[in-house]
Amino acid sequence: MSKDFKGKVLFVTINTDDDDHEKIMEFFGLKKEEVPAMRLIRLEEEMTKYKPEKTDFSEETVRAFVSGVLDGKIKVLFCLFLNAS
Repeated sequence: MSKDFKGKVLFVTINTDDDDHEKIMEFFGLKKEEVPAMRLIRLEEEMTKYKPEKTDFSEETVRAFVSGVLDGKIKVLFCLFLNAS
């Protein structure tokens, strides 16, 4: 499936059992008790975070979530405007 979104989305997995990854989880807005979980972050003029409504990881659910974010159909979880200066 990642080939279908090549150049648009980078898929990342995080080993949440590794205490060194706590800051990464914070960045994604995740808590250890919430995993497994999925987030999508867009880094453009602003940093926008998205959280899927469904919690299963079926190909259909993941594909619908990623496509929905790319098509602007998924509600934003969090948005932070970045200052380039």
